[in-house]
Parts: sequence; structure tokens; C-alpha cells
Amino acid sequence: MEVMEERKEEDEANEARRKRRKIEGANERKRRERLHKKEAEIESGRRDSNGKVIAVKRAQTLPLALTVPPPATLNVAEASRPLREATEHKRQQRGTIGRPRAKEYKPAILINWMAPLLWEQIDKVAKRHMPGMSPSDIVRDLKRFDPVLFARLAPQTLGDWIDRSGDKPVWSKRTLERVQKGHRPGGITTRVGVLVKYPDVTQKIIRTLTDLRDCSVALTLTTIRGLMIGHLEFSAPQIFKTPSADGTLFRCSEEFVRKFLRRSMGWTLRRST
Repeated sequence: MEVMEERKEEDEANEARRKRRKIEGANERKRRERLHKKEAEIESGRRDSNGKVIAVKRAQTLPLALTVPPPATLNVAEASRPLREATEHKRQQRGTIGRPRAKEYKPAILINWMAPLLWEQIDKVAKRHMPGMSPSDIVRDLKRFDPVLFARLAPQTLGDWIDRSGDKPVWSKRTLERVQKGHRPGGITTRVGVLVKYPDVTQKIIRTLTDLRDCSVALTLTTIRGLMIGHLEFSAPQIFKTPSADGTLFRCSEEFVRKFLRRSMGWTLRRST
């Protein structure tokens, strides 16, 4: 009995020491975090060399509606995607050449936050909140800086751009890749991605079309579509029977053929003279 009691007392003492070490470790991590934050504020000028916060006299501000109203014609989403407008302008310059347009041009809805004009300001404000990089604090300061441009930016959205797997939070690799694209954010891949599962068939189609072109055979949209359907019917007939997410079936339409030629082969169909 005495041995069991001694062992029990020893276990309780070990558990108390473990909890104490855990608390001490948490306190030490918090102390280092506060120290890093203080050093960052000293570098940014929010504190002096002694670590004292520099008092800033705040000017009296009025609600946004009582100051300068935002321009009614400003579409932030459209401004963050200038290539859309340039592409539309080029399309209008062609006049009536080519197939008639099925859908009218609509202004952009989604904002490209990685556009250089916006991302430069986001990254600058985020550096002021190192090492914590609190999304809510960053978004709050951005909206104070420009309530029009960043009115639709949410902390949840910005939080998805941060990688917290390391010792300190940083912008994720995927976010930096999107920043490199700048005004070319890309989009959702549609039907063109149907052939991704069939690389061998895709290479056969490309090889056939290339050989025909090298032999000076005249290729039209109709003949190319027929060749593609023939290859797919022979090598992957299930592609025409498998419904997509919205329930429609793949038909290898002329528009799909145009996109395939442009994206996979760099071809553009021209009118014969």
C-alpha cells in the first residue's frame, strides 16, 4: 500500500510539473511574440527607440457619406481586370467579321485582389502587422485607407491567402503565384478540360492535324471537328456518354474546337481568300 501511495504521489508531482512547464512555455512564446511585434513597431515608426508608443493626434473624421462621395461609375472589379476591356475593344474593332456574338459583354463581378494596384497596398499594410498578420486588423486598416477600393474585401478572404504552417505567418505559395500573374488571374477551366483525362487521344489529334497541315491540306472548322469526333469515338467513346456536373453531355461543339486549337496548338482559323 505504501508503494502504491508513493507512486501515486510521484505521478501527481510529475503531472504538476508537466502543467507548470506547459504554462511556462506558453508564457515564453507569448513574450517572444510581443517582443517581435514591438520590434516591428519600432522599425515602422509607431514606437520610439525606447519602445514607447508615439502618440498621433487623430484628426476628426466625418462619416464617408458626409465627406467625398465615391464615384458612382467606378467598378472596382472591372478596374482590377483591365485586359477584359482591352479584349472587348479588340473584338469590337473586328466589326461583323466572324460568327455573330451570342452573349453581350457584361462588366466584371469578381475583384482581382492580386492586381498590382491593389496588391501593393495590401502587402504594404500587411507588413505593418507583422509578425501576427491578423486578417481583421489588415482589412480594417485597408478600409480606413481607401473605403471604396476595399469595401468588398473580407477578413475571411484575406485569411485564406496566409500560410501559418511555419514559425511565422507568410503569404502562401499559391497566393504569390497569383500575384505573379498580375492582370492575368485566369479563370475556371470549362469544357476544354474534358480531354485532360485522355492525353494519348489528345496527342493523336494534334499529330493528325499537324501532319495534314504539313501536307498543305486545307483544314476548316468542320473537317477538324469531324476528325476530333472520329478519334474520340474510336479511342474514348465514353466521353460522349458521361454527363458533366450540370447534367449536360459533351458534344464537341465548334466553339470547343476553336478553344482547343487556340489553347493546345496555338492555331487560329482564318477565312480563305
